[in-house]
Amino acid sequence: MVLEERPLGKLFTKLDQTKTREDFLAALAFLEKRPECNGKVGTVGFCYGGGMVNFLATRAPELVAGVPFYGGQPPAEDVANIKAPLLIHYAAKDDRINAGIPAFEQALKPTRWSTSSSPIRARSTASTTTPPRATAGRRRTWPGSAPWSSSSRTCAGEV
Repeated sequence: MVLEERPLGKLFTKLDQTKTREDFLAALAFLEKRPECNGKVGTVGFCYGGGMVNFLATRAPELVAGVPFYGGQPPAEDVANIKAPLLIHYAAKDDRINAGIPAFEQALKPTRWSTSSSPIRARSTASTTTPPRATAGRRRTWPGSAPWSSSSRTCAGEV
């Protein structure tokens, strides 16, 4: 199902992306100061959220780990700003997102990152809100991500 077919999909496409990105940066700063947090924040995001993890990595040097699932890549000129290690998950069959992998990997070469690919279609393997058809993909990708990111931080947000 494409985004526009879902009831909230049309509203989602009307978001002011500049303001939304600034809101995510503000949320990151808020989390860092929470008493439950030691000041180290990592992010995990699926689909749009995966792209947001990549964005946050380019704009928030205080981010200690990022795990984007199927997220759009940031502009190549912003990749040099990434300080956090990234564990990047892609789907094997997602032409739109996967088209950007070579340029992103080239720009990431001097940083700490790792990628994995799943034979399952994009945006259906790891999201906690995805229907049950995705549970096999979740079982394959999530276990490797949770311990990896947990080793870097104690306070995290799913985007």
